[in-house]
Amino acid sequence: MVEGKVSRKFGVAALAGIGSVKVDKTAYTVWEAGAQAKYYLIGSFQHGMELGAQVQYVGVSGSTSSGNVSVGGDGGGIAVGPFIGYKLATKVGFTCDLQAGAQYAAVGASATSSTGDSASRHSSAILPLVNLHVGWSF
Repeated sequence: MVEGKVSRKFGVAALAGIGSVKVDKTAYTVWEAGAQAKYYLIGSFQHGMELGAQVQYVGVSGSTSSGNVSVGGDGGGIAVGPFIGYKLATKVGFTCDLQAGAQYAAVGASATSSTGDSASRHSSAILPLVNLHVGWSF
C-alpha cells in the first residue's frame, strides 16, 4: 500500500499485491489491486482516527492434474465498502494502520478440464472488511 497526503485531513492510497497459496499440493497464483480514500476525523494524516472507503479487485488462477486429466481454473471479484480505522506514524517512520468495516463482494469462478468438462459459479455477499497495514513512512 502507498498512501499520499492530499491535505492535513485527507489521504488516498493504492493497494497492490501478488503471491501464491498452496492447497492440496496445488499452487494458485493470487493478485489484488485497489484504492482507498481516507478522511482523518480525529488527528491528522500522521496520527489519527480515519473514516474511509475501499474498492478492491482480487483474482486467482491455477491448474492441477491427476493421471492424464488436467484442470485449470480462474476466479475473481470486486469488493467495495466503508471502514473506520486508526493510523499511527511515529517520528522515526514506523507506521501501523488498523481498519474495520463491511464490504459488498461480487465474485465468480470457472474451471475447464482437458476432457472438455467445465463449470462456473457466481455469488455475492456482504462481508467483513479488516485491514492491518504495518510498514514504514518516509
